[in-house]
Amino acid sequence: MTTPTNSSDIHREVSLITINTIAQTPLKLTSTNYISWKLQFETLFIGYDLIRYIDGSVPCPPNTITADNTTVPNPSHELWIRQDQLLLNAIINSFSPTIIPFIACAGTAKDAWNILANTYAKPSRGHIQQVKNKLKNPIKGTQTITEFLHSIKAHVDELAILGAPVDSKDLTDKILDGLGDEYKELVRAIQARDTPISFDELHEKLLSFEAHAPTDTWLRPFPLQPIPCTGQPLHGVPLVSTILDPFIPHLPLLTSGVSPISDLPTHHSTTLPIARISLHRNHIKVFAKFVAFKVTQPNDVPPSN
Repeated sequence: MTTPTNSSDIHREVSLITINTIAQTPLKLTSTNYISWKLQFETLFIGYDLIRYIDGSVPCPPNTITADNTTVPNPSHELWIRQDQLLLNAIINSFSPTIIPFIACAGTAKDAWNILANTYAKPSRGHIQQVKNKLKNPIKGTQTITEFLHSIKAHVDELAILGAPVDSKDLTDKILDGLGDEYKELVRAIQARDTPISFDELHEKLLSFEAHAPTDTWLRPFPLQPIPCTGQPLHGVPLVSTILDPFIPHLPLLTSGVSPISDLPTHHSTTLPIARISLHRNHIKVFAKFVAFKVTQPNDVPPSN
């Protein structure tokens, strides 16, 4: 094997590459984001032509070589060790503190990479079931469409890597089942299609619907604290007093287009039986909006403290 024996020649030919983990790999590895973390490092290693240190295609050279019947230190070995340790350092610096003990025994970047793959990407039955449990009943709630779909897609991609891919139709059903009532018209239209909808197309339609959906522009969030009060319970359910006085006059704005809410207070009363809400499912959402949001203050309504 012909190898230069002058270490200065080697260092002129090949420069060590360092990775700025703060700027180039901002995503810290946790117990739940291995796939995303792995992607950011793989693209970086391939771009710098360092993936060979990770996949083993460039093994560590021997620490000595023979030249002119003389055994001398191999400068390629020294250079390989230095580059490998820089990569290992970059990998460690991208961990959250709880992950570091898992690779404490890793001597090379490849060792650390394999340990992480066996820990977080190994297709064990328990691991697969754990990820599937996270997909059982996804709910959009207060998330945006993008946040909701990305959280689901992350679990679906993880299952694919673990060898347990999710059927595209099942994925669509899970997404549609997790949407709120405001999406019911779109959900019906998608369910009535003769051909399955792709994830990307579904994402696009939901984003469009979200962008054009009517919103109550006069509603603004504000903290509302229920205050227990004394009083006779209604059918065993205690009464609750809430600070509703300034907003009771605006109740008709919220109930337009629905049946009258005869059991809800229509004057400046601050006492509301919880039991009565449960008896009127059609109006729960309407009243919940009234309680959870506040009208942009009219001039004649003093602000709530």
